[in-house]
Amino acid sequence: MRFFPLVVLLSLGGDLMATPQRLRAQVQAMAAADPNTPDRLDGFYKRKALGVGTFIGPRELAKQPVTRTSDLLRLIPGIRVSTRASAASPVTSAHCTGVGYFVDGVRARGYNPIDAINAEDLLAIEVYKSPAQVPAQFQEQQLCAAILLWTKGG
Repeated sequence: MRFFPLVVLLSLGGDLMATPQRLRAQVQAMAAADPNTPDRLDGFYKRKALGVGTFIGPRELAKQPVTRTSDLLRLIPGIRVSTRASAASPVTSAHCTGVGYFVDGVRARGYNPIDAINAEDLLAIEVYKSPAQVPAQFQEQQLCAAILLWTKGG
């Protein structure tokens, strides 16, 4: 049995706009929109439905004419990408410099995956710009932002 978080969104009039059933339907519709999307992106679509963070999915990535992952990140407001080789962190958020990188859900330690992974090999990207946005399963001490890269090879 799968559990879906309950998200309650209130309009200015106070009407309930989201129910667990509507959220479930929205997540399933997003996943069904691309029959080639692997099941491992279920979490991506669930987090996207919550509306916290910035998401670039398979369809959006297919429309981007770039080959470097850093070029994709430059499109996201509030994210700065340094081209200096001496930069301590090549990607920073407007809120902090302690950015953690995750590739296919696993923390990348000891290397910077941003341009080590060709943009054409990416399936999806999630960007969380502040500690409050980072999902619990990706929170670590000293981490104030997170970039999740989901690859086609998985």
